[in-house]
Amino acid sequence: MRTLTFLICLMGSVAHAQNSQQLAQRVNSLQSLRLQNIFTEQRDSLFTLFDSSITVLMRDQEFHSNPIDSSLRYFYNGSQISNDTNVTLTYAIMSTVLYCNSSDNKLRTYTCDDLGGGCGHSYRNYLVYKKKRGDIGHYNLDTGRSQSDTEGYSYFGTYDVKTLKKGRRTLYFLYGFGTFCGSSAYKNIRIFEFNKDTLRECFECYPNKKSLELHGNRRHYLHFTVDPKTLDIRYRQYLFDDDSGFYHPDKFEDIVLRFRNGVYVKE
Repeated sequence: MRTLTFLICLMGSVAHAQNSQQLAQRVNSLQSLRLQNIFTEQRDSLFTLFDSSITVLMRDQEFHSNPIDSSLRYFYNGSQISNDTNVTLTYAIMSTVLYCNSSDNKLRTYTCDDLGGGCGHSYRNYLVYKKKRGDIGHYNLDTGRSQSDTEGYSYFGTYDVKTLKKGRRTLYFLYGFGTFCGSSAYKNIRIFEFNKDTLRECFECYPNKKSLELHGNRRHYLHFTVDPKTLDIRYRQYLFDDDSGFYHPDKFEDIVLRFRNGVYVKE
């Protein structure tokens, strides 16, 4: 009853929120309630209200133009994650609205777990960027372009953003993580750059012109190592075992991708 009363109050307050901080506080409160009511009768109402509230907040230019207020307990800076193990990332994204800033403060990502309540996880991702005149642009990360994604949501949640330079180019590396049923886990890197005043994804950078992904089991430590000078990428890809339906615990291929003329080429 207490949760229901608070929910009714929130529904009214969202409709009359006057500024970005009020909107952010609503989303912050709703994230807390989502975690408490994943398996209760209030679930559907809370989740619907959270979805509509964060959609409104993501359109708010003032919110994206300022640092995240420290009072927003359920907004968590991805740079504070102590390590990128599967367990750490799973719970960091589940329990918060995870955000990441580029080092030049031109990009910010937001990620939240859909909290389906089962072994599978899907995520909602938002990418906003600053234009030269101070306006905010938006890029839809959940387009289904990645091999593991479906239109409208993603199996990857963004947990880090790195700003790297190569010659005159400034490239933004977005690191994603996901986990699903069957003890599967995966990571990806998505690469962006500005074309004049518009942010674009560098699909031609990827070896297959579509995505750059790494797959394994939850027990595996999945990690991309990117050389900050050459931009070469190294990672360990575990081999899939058709008989068991899992990735081999100790059979793998160490992969090196060389960044040559703006394209990643497997060594």
